[in-house]
Amino acid sequence: MRNAALRTKWAAEHARRTWAMGAVREHLAEQPSPAAIRGVARLWVRDILHLADELVGERLNTERHE
Repeated sequence: MRNAALRTKWAAEHARRTWAMGAVREHLAEQPSPAAIRGVARLWVRDILHLADELVGERLNTERHE
């Protein structure tokens, strides 16, 4: 039973990641030049790291109040 639950969770996470990376790839492919592709990729990385930092802060605040 546990293996089935893990497989289901993995499949859902894999599908979400595949969808998200597909959206990023599509956006990068729309760029007019290699330099633009790299620039937009840097913006994606910056934004993702910013989101991660926000979530870490929220998690730390939650853990301190428990």
